Amino acid sequence: YTGGSVDIYDLSTNVCGTPYYPKFSISSNDNDTTFGESVSFCSYSGSLYLAVGSSTAFDGFGAVFIYKSQNYNLDWILIQTIYGPSNNSFFGGKVKFDGSGLGTLVIGNSNTQNSQENVYIYEKDGQNDAWIKSFELSPDTSIPQVLEYLDNIPPVISSQNPCGGFGNS
Repeated sequence: YTGGSVDIYDLSTNVCGTPYYPKFSISSNDNDTTFGESVSFCSYSGSLYLAVGSSTAFDGFGAVFIYKSQNYNLDWILIQTIYGPSNNSFFGGKVKFDGSGLGTLVIGNSNTQNSQENVYIYEKDGQNDAWIKSFELSPDTSIPQVLEYLDNIPPVISSQNPCGGFGNS
C-alpha cells in the first residue's frame, strides 16, 4: 500500500511521558500519495468535521474529503467528496475551515505555478451535512505581480494562535 493516511490522536489525557497512539486512522482508497497533505478541523452544531485535501486524487483533478465525528467520539465517517474542477488543477492542496464555527471551508491548490490558481469558498448547508460552493476567487492576470522582498521587516509572531499554520493550511 502506497497511499496517504491521516492519523487522529486523543490528547485529552495529557500525562507527561505517556506515549500516544492513533485513536483512528483514515486512509485513501487508492494509491493517492497526496491524501492528507492538508487537513483542517472544525466544530459545528455538536459535531466535529475534518477536511482532508488530496491534490492528485482522481487522476490529477484533486479532491477534498469531508469526514464527520458525532459527539466527539473520534469515529470518523466520510460524508462528502468535493472534486476538483479540471485535470491538473491540484484542487485540495490547501484546505482550511474558518474558525468562526460557521462551517465555511476555503479550498486552494498546491501548485502556485498552475494557471488555475483559484480559491474556492464553500459554505455549510445548515439543513444537511453538505458544503456548497458559494464563491470562487481567480487571480487578475492583467496586473503585473511583482513582489519585492523586504529583509528589514521582522517576522510577525502571533501569541494569539500558537498553532497557526498547523496542517499545512
